[in-house]
Amino acid sequence: MVMFNTPPVIENSNSRFTKENALPTLWRRSGYRIRFYLTLLALGASGACASTLAMAGTTSTLDKETRMTTSEPSASQGQSTLTSKDALSRLLELIRGIQSVNDVTPEYMGKVMGTKITVVDAEKYGFGQSFSKDWAGGIQRSKLVSGETQLDFSFTSKPGEQPSAAEVCDPDFGQFTAELEAMGLARQSHYGEHGRWLYDYFDGRKMHVEVHAMDVSPQVQGDNKATAKACVKMVTVR
Repeated sequence: MVMFNTPPVIENSNSRFTKENALPTLWRRSGYRIRFYLTLLALGASGACASTLAMAGTTSTLDKETRMTTSEPSASQGQSTLTSKDALSRLLELIRGIQSVNDVTPEYMGKVMGTKITVVDAEKYGFGQSFSKDWAGGIQRSKLVSGETQLDFSFTSKPGEQPSAAEVCDPDFGQFTAELEAMGLARQSHYGEHGRWLYDYFDGRKMHVEVHAMDVSPQVQGDNKATAKACVKMVTVR
């Protein structure tokens, strides 16, 4: 979605990747995730969803016979819109509190994330919202065609634009992944063709967690490329 004119190289937490090569692969793999995320926005689970869907410029539809329900957060959590920091911090709490992705029920997701959860069916539920004028995001739990259960969280920006990720970079990639290591999950890096870094992954309990990164600014140039701050782009739990 976000296209880069030059291939900025980011070095963070002993990981190095070329954005020109890593992100297209990421988006190809995550296309179905983004479509479902946009479907959640179309359901209107929160007041921010309609504006986010318009921002994305994409229309999603559901089978008219699909029954949709909503899981309420606890009264103490209220209905306030999450900040991106809230979302990332609560995602960490969600992961900290489970043994496997199968433990993530609509009720648990709503309680930990502190927001209404839209339930499409027994295997598909989550929420989406805008975090700023440039960034939106969402979390979904779904069952893949393979039968594997998967939880996805991602940030997405307006198609064709290159906004700074500073607004959604707290905690940053290094801080977020350090928290996963602190949970006792073993960290490794995944590489693609020609040794290109794609993402870091964490294994432990009955989980496999992948964390993909983006640099804080796609306009980073020159010597700044190697030291650019990395932000969390997408998290997948299987």
